[in-house]
Amino acid sequence: MPTSTAHRNRAACRHRSRPARPPIDDTRIREIMELAPPSHLLREFPASERAATTTYEARQAIHRVLHGADDRLLVVVGPVLDPRLRRGDRLRDAPVGANGASSPPTSSS
Repeated sequence: MPTSTAHRNRAACRHRSRPARPPIDDTRIREIMELAPPSHLLREFPASERAATTTYEARQAIHRVLHGADDRLLVVVGPVLDPRLRRGDRLRDAPVGANGASSPPTSSS
């Protein structure tokens, strides 16, 4: 059965040793540690009454904003792992305007 030149070239390429490729996957991973599931953490470190109340009240306030029962603006910031990009401190320290809203932070770069 005759074969084409392209077919023979593909077959020959399969048998040649390939040059080693540089690693490109997971190059920044130093180690892998298994993390405890959230249920284990909650069992070992239960939330205090104060933490549970704060979480519940914050979630209720967010719910009211999202559903229009509260006319405040909800701003979600973070998490940002690079400390050069963190804006939380600037938002916290921003001067408060006459209407109670923080002034927009200015860029430090």
